[in-house]
Amino acid sequence: MIKICIETGWGNLLAELYDKQAPRTTAHFLTYVDEGHYDGASIYRTARRDNVVPGLDGAMIEVIEGGYYNPYYENILRAGLAPGQVYEDELAPKGTHPTIMVETTEETGIKHLDGVLSMGRTSPDMVDDCFFICVGNQPELDYGGARSGDGLGFSAFGRIVSGMDLVRKIHKSPSQGQKLLEDVPVLRIYRV
Repeated sequence: MIKICIETGWGNLLAELYDKQAPRTTAHFLTYVDEGHYDGASIYRTARRDNVVPGLDGAMIEVIEGGYYNPYYENILRAGLAPGQVYEDELAPKGTHPTIMVETTEETGIKHLDGVLSMGRTSPDMVDDCFFICVGNQPELDYGGARSGDGLGFSAFGRIVSGMDLVRKIHKSPSQGQKLLEDVPVLRIYRV
């Protein structure tokens, strides 16, 4: 089993990756890790039941999200979508490698439980470079869940094994909408 450390300005998170169950997603994430892509990124989002973002939130979830974002995404996290406005995938943050197809929970058997590490989707049925950590069980993110709209869900591929106290601290931190008022710097992510 592969282990990684997410070294942040607030402390470290240790995660194990399920490379046998989710080989495609794990390899995609490790491509970014091994080239230092996340060094200097941040954890910038906290989704909670008390900070619903208009137009963005269907089925409620509770997660923290990290990677990179851009002004378009930041504005949506702060204020949501205006009535009738559609989320424009092409304006969302993008990684430096081609996206991959979602590796669903139906394929992997990895459910979005408390502490599970998963990849975000920045376009329909495709995984890019942003990642998130579940706070509590999040079945709406699994295959057949209502969060993704198409029922595919998200690509779970690991779990935090040390540092959930830090995850919960970040999750409870002040935000404007779902954008953290104080981003948590990601100093680096590396294999342990």
